[in-house]
Amino acid sequence: MDRLLEIAEVNIRTLCDLLRYHYWKQAGAVSSVEEFMDLLR
Repeated sequence: MDRLLEIAEVNIRTLCDLLRYHYWKQAGAVSSVEEFMDLLR
């Protein structure tokens, strides 16, 4: 059960990051995935 919850958390986090990247790219805040990843670090 713990493993399933851990996997679900990773998937939700990934989905949130993809949505955030999409909106930031539309807004012109980032121009590439690499730039986005650098901002998250």
